[in-house]
Amino acid sequence: MNTSIHILEALTELYAVWPDPLLKRRLQEMLDICQRRFFSPPGYLIQFTGRDWKPLSSPDSFGHDVEAGFLMVEAADALVLKDKTPYWDAARMLVDRALLYGWDEKRGGLYDLGPLNADGSITNGLKTEKIWWVQAEHLNALLILHEHSAKETSRYWDAFLKQWHWISNFQIDPLYGGWWSEVRQEGKPVIRAKADRWTECYHQARALLNTSARLRKMAAPTD
Repeated sequence: MNTSIHILEALTELYAVWPDPLLKRRLQEMLDICQRRFFSPPGYLIQFTGRDWKPLSSPDSFGHDVEAGFLMVEAADALVLKDKTPYWDAARMLVDRALLYGWDEKRGGLYDLGPLNADGSITNGLKTEKIWWVQAEHLNALLILHEHSAKETSRYWDAFLKQWHWISNFQIDPLYGGWWSEVRQEGKPVIRAKADRWTECYHQARALLNTSARLRKMAAPTD
C-alpha cells in the first residue's frame, strides 16, 4: 500500500508537467489499484496483499489512511475525471474513520496505528504516539476536505485548527526548529533526535506549502 500510494503521487506530479498518453493510462491504473484494492470501507487501508490481491493481516495506519485520501483526490483532479465521487467518498471515509479511532479529541493530533478487528473496528491496542509525518498529512487532508464540504459541515475546519494547535505547540521544537519525530500523547518527545534513517522534511514541507496555498485561495475575494 505505502509503495503504491507514493507511486500514485509521483505519477500525478509527473503528469502535471508531462501529459503523456501512456503516463495517463498508468496514472489511472494506479488510482484504480489504490481505490479498489487497498481502500476498504468503512474507511481504512489494507497495508499488504498477496499476489492475488487477497488482504494480509496488518494494523491500521491512520497516517497512511488520511494521506491516501488526499493523494487519490489529487490524482482524480490531475486526470480531470468527469466523476470524482468515488475518490472523494473514499477520502472522506478514510478521514472520518481516522477521526473516530485515531484522533486525540482533547489535545489534537493523530495517533500512529491500531489493530483491526474482523469487522474493521478498533477497540484496543492503540499506539498513541504522534509521528511527525502523520501530523503533517492529517493537516493537509483536513483542509482539503473542509474546502470540499464547508457548506455541509465545519467538523474538518475545527479539526484542522486543533491539529495545527498540536503541531505548533508540541510537534515543532520551539527552540531550534524542526519537528520531533515522535511525541507522546501528552506532548513530550519520545526522543529528542530530529533526524534518523526515516525522518525527513518532505511530509512537513508538502503539507505546509499545500495548506498555505489553499488557505490563501480560500481567503481570496470572489466576484
